[in-house]
Formats: sequence, C-alpha cells, structure tokens
Amino acid sequence: NGLYTMYYVGVGSRTGDSYIGAADSYDGKYWVKRPTPLIKVLGKRVAPNSLIKINSTYYLYFSYTKLNTSSDIWGISVATSQDGANWTVVKENILPLSESWEGPNPNGVSVIKNGSKLLLVYGSLGNLAFGTATSVDGITWIKSTNNPVFTKDNTYKNWSSEVRYPNILQIGNSYKLYYTGIVNGKLAIAVGDLSIK
Repeated sequence: NGLYTMYYVGVGSRTGDSYIGAADSYDGKYWVKRPTPLIKVLGKRVAPNSLIKINSTYYLYFSYTKLNTSSDIWGISVATSQDGANWTVVKENILPLSESWEGPNPNGVSVIKNGSKLLLVYGSLGNLAFGTATSVDGITWIKSTNNPVFTKDNTYKNWSSEVRYPNILQIGNSYKLYYTGIVNGKLAIAVGDLSIK
C-alpha cells in the first residue's frame, strides 16, 4: 500500500525498561509515531535488530538486557506478527552462549533468506568476531561449525580493534557484511566479503 514502517527503540530513562515502537511514512521523510509500544517486556531493555517476512508471518529479532540482576544478562529473542502491529514473543535467547569467542554474550543479529533456509549473522558483547547460524523455521537456530566466520583480524589491513553490529546482504552470488569498527577511538562503518559454507 506504499506505507513504510520503521521499528525503533524508545527509552523512558537511562536505567529503566526500553521498548520497541514503530513509525509510519509514505515518503520516507515524514514519519508518524504509533501511540503505543509494540513490544515491551517488564524488567528488560530491548532493541530491534532485524526484520524478515516468511510467507504471511513477520519475524522480528531483537536484543535484550535483563535488569535488576547481579550482572547484566544479554541475549537475542524473536517475536512474530501477522500484521506488523501486534507482536508475540515466541522465544527468548535463540542463541545461547556456547563458544568462548561469543563471551560474555551473543549480541546483535542480521537475518536474510538463503535458499530454503534462513541465514543469521551475529556478534558478541566482546566485539571481536561474528558467527553465523541457519534455521528452517526462524525460531530454532543451528550455529555454523566454522564460527567465528569474521574477526577483527579480517578487517582490511587490520584497521579496526573491534567489530560490531553486523548487517548482511546478498548481492548476486556474493554476501556483503556491513559492520561498525573502531579507529582512533571513533566508530566507523565498513563492508567486507563473507564466505558462506
């Protein structure tokens, strides 16, 4: 219908819960916020990462942090919707910590269709590497045995001391990995080639 929807994170305070809201636009310039949050989980800060549609169902992958615990507990959850407005969180922590490079927790994902499966690229709070996982239903994920597939040492001439916020795109037969790095204490956006096996 020509309507664009943007999902964003909103916060009430620096230390309290956050929520995922939405805004709509017909031209990509002027946006109107929806009056109520779409996803809000008590005791958690949440932030949208990646959105994909499979048949008639939307899947929204989002990061979360549990509040009021002795230590920060991070993870990735997935919510589903039939209309993009009414969401149900169907699974928390879709990528449990299982590999040393992921520590202290997996964080930040990007999801695309890859043939008959879905392909997910994820980072970690350590900001040193990215891994991949695949799924047939968008809910249950199997991590690649080749992880990590991209590290700070794979950056061009080792320009960055960290790699954050992965975003994968398939262009023709190749996969482009857009990410954030750090140089001289400043954030910068870069792109690299990702080999999918």
